[in-house]
Amino acid sequence: MVPQPESDPYTRPDVLTTGVAPMNRVADCAADLLPEEVADHITELLTGLGRSANAIADRLAESGITGYRDEADRCPIARYLRHADPSLRSVVVLDGVIEICTDRDVEVTVPAPEPVRYFVIRFDLNRYPRLVTSTQPNPLADPGTTIRKEE
Repeated sequence: MVPQPESDPYTRPDVLTTGVAPMNRVADCAADLLPEEVADHITELLTGLGRSANAIADRLAESGITGYRDEADRCPIARYLRHADPSLRSVVVLDGVIEICTDRDVEVTVPAPEPVRYFVIRFDLNRYPRLVTSTQPNPLADPGTTIRKEE
């Protein structure tokens, strides 16, 4: 019998060597889970982000995840969860809870772990500007083009 990884993301061997849980493991998908299993899955993904708001911010920045301030369904946590599990149809990050709906119409509300709650508060206060999605077009997205004439 092959030993199964422990459920605590901080005690799994892959996390102990890298310090972070994997961003996306294909085997971990909420598509065919019962509501309580979806809640456990989401909680594991969230706790795997880090043990503090700053650690979560660093992890999201390393992964290129950004979002919009004060937008419950487009904040970095919502985007991270949808990125980590494509079977999540909607993710809404509210005050202390996260509402999830899977593509199989399983709906759950998960309490946000304390570090995630603090991260969301700090993000909405613009304490992590590097994680805010810019509303300005990226000039590097199409080099050589400009809106105005070059001088």
